[in-house]
Amino acid sequence: MPEPGISTVDDTTGCTGATATATVDTGAGTGCERLLEEDLENNSLYQALETKYSLQHMAAEQELEAGLAGNEEAHLLKIPVGSAVLFTRRTTYTERNQPIEYARSLYRGNKYTIYMQMKREQVMP
Repeated sequence: MPEPGISTVDDTTGCTGATATATVDTGAGTGCERLLEEDLENNSLYQALETKYSLQHMAAEQELEAGLAGNEEAHLLKIPVGSAVLFTRRTTYTERNQPIEYARSLYRGNKYTIYMQMKREQVMP
């Protein structure tokens, strides 16, 4: 159960093999007190935060972890216990470096591809 002023949005999407929980501070003074009244099933959380609450997400830190589905994960993703899964945890920050979202996601290992592009900014002398 989230603490007062913290709202949690859950989303389980069977067709994509993912489940996610996003936690946003909606306490008094944040300006997001009415966030849960938004239609987040059909609209973007980030778009609502930016257009209605003037909170622009500018950076994020995300952690990926490979693992095996336990009973709960297998039930949520409709896969056998012990199947490969990918856990992610992400914190998103505003332009003032304030965290505005903490998200935990779970993906089926057979339906997720990680793509990374790496670029070196300069060559060391």
